[in-house]
Amino acid sequence: MSVRPERLFMSEQPTDSEGLKGTVRENIFVGTDISTLVDLDEGPNFIVRTSNSDRGNKRIFEPGCEVYVNMEMEAARLLVD
Repeated sequence: MSVRPERLFMSEQPTDSEGLKGTVRENIFVGTDISTLVDLDEGPNFIVRTSNSDRGNKRIFEPGCEVYVNMEMEAARLLVD
């Protein structure tokens, strides 16, 4: 299964469906984007990409903050050989 980082978003609470709980490890500012590394409580680490613009979905969670990683509806893709 594949989910593109820009189809993920973070919040203090899970959304309508369950979110994956984790802790922010690091924010990496790259031009127009912020890549946030999240260590999940159960499972692999995630990278969540958001816009580095006040007009976009800019929301910075400081390292050490507990967050929920949520996914946009229909964002996951099953990859088969």
